[in-house]
Amino acid sequence: MELQRSQQNGVTVIRVNQESRFEGWFAQKLQSLYQSLPEAERRYLTIDLTGTNYIDSSGLSVLIEMLHTAVSLGGCLAIAGLNESTRQILHMTRLDRVIPVFLDVDSAVRELTQAA
Repeated sequence: MELQRSQQNGVTVIRVNQESRFEGWFAQKLQSLYQSLPEAERRYLTIDLTGTNYIDSSGLSVLIEMLHTAVSLGGCLAIAGLNESTRQILHMTRLDRVIPVFLDVDSAVRELTQAA
């Protein structure tokens, strides 16, 4: 599994480049990538999970950690591209109440750009 990082209008976008399960080693890989970013790139962040078909507790934990860091820096974390299965997981855990969820990356970036 590969992660691709880009910048769009001051928002860091991390994309999952293939179908995957957001668990264990992938959660650690995403966490390492996020922690290696300069502080300015950790403030406004969109995670594109279009290619993700499952999220376990380690994946949820990484998302929560990323959210706390972004908020502590005065920013926000958004998630884009959830399928029905991953959307249900975020809904059951109520994370969709604290992490904004968007249909696509462009919508998430547009919203975060307005918030900046």
